[in-house]
Amino acid sequence: SAPAPASAPGARDLLAALPDSTFLAVHGPAPRALIAGRETNDWLAFAMDPEWQTISTLLLSQFDDEAEATEMEQWRQMLFRALGDSTGFVAFVGEGFGDGDPILGIMAEGGSDCSALLRTFVSRTAAPHALPGGEQVLLSEVGRGELFYESDGFVLALSAPTVEAVTRMAVECIEGVDGSGPAGPFAVPAIAAERRPAALELAVDMSQLWGELERVEAPEAGFERQLFDAASSMAWMYASVAFGEGDELDWEFVLPYGSEPLLGRFIGFFGEADRALLRAVPAGATGAIVGSFDLDGFVRWTLDLVREIE
Repeated sequence: SAPAPASAPGARDLLAALPDSTFLAVHGPAPRALIAGRETNDWLAFAMDPEWQTISTLLLSQFDDEAEATEMEQWRQMLFRALGDSTGFVAFVGEGFGDGDPILGIMAEGGSDCSALLRTFVSRTAAPHALPGGEQVLLSEVGRGELFYESDGFVLALSAPTVEAVTRMAVECIEGVDGSGPAGPFAVPAIAAERRPAALELAVDMSQLWGELERVEAPEAGFERQLFDAASSMAWMYASVAFGEGDELDWEFVLPYGSEPLLGRFIGFFGEADRALLRAVPAGATGAIVGSFDLDGFVRWTLDLVREIE
């Protein structure tokens, strides 16, 4: 299927503004193409079907008695206008500079509709504040530090455990936005090698998470340590999706793992399937999956693990 078009020539590289402490980021290089794609792609048309507004209102009403369909529709229209007004966005999660809770952020390049949406993520009580570099922002403290910044089409909204953390992160983003080359998890060499043209990308640098767990509460030995080693062998993750015509959907998901830890040994029981089995699929089927699994080997391995734990 045809990949989504890239951002307009001359547009900022928002990925360059990602703070180094970012461990998860979602990148949309061409939001306008997503909005336009609902006219030609069945998956996008389904995702943006107005009926979802009714369903989401019913779900939210189970938790919030004041949830109203009109309010949900207003948010939906605001989101679509913002996407249509944007040439790129990045949503990210970063480490909270030792303050515990993570920092959440959204960066976008766009016009007034894009800015209006991101402004709603920051409390109305936010007041003007000057950053160390002189940039003017809106800053508030409502349990967490919240910040909104806008300049020459670049829009930034941040939420952090403290005002100090959110201002430090803002300075890093603003100073980096005119740089070149991706930062954060997209700068991980293995992830950079997997990247391709796409409508949406997800990158996760899980080595930061495992490093923090290792420092704080990782098990020292035994089966629990084996489980930790298996999980921590997955140092990064990358996923992307592109939309073509009709029901064409081109997606990729990459999650490397170590061959020695438990996870690698478990996956090793799966093998190549006999494609001839697909001949037995009924003609009217919309999809089919075939596979092979070494059940005898898996049972023996599981019994050995149980004996080891005991």
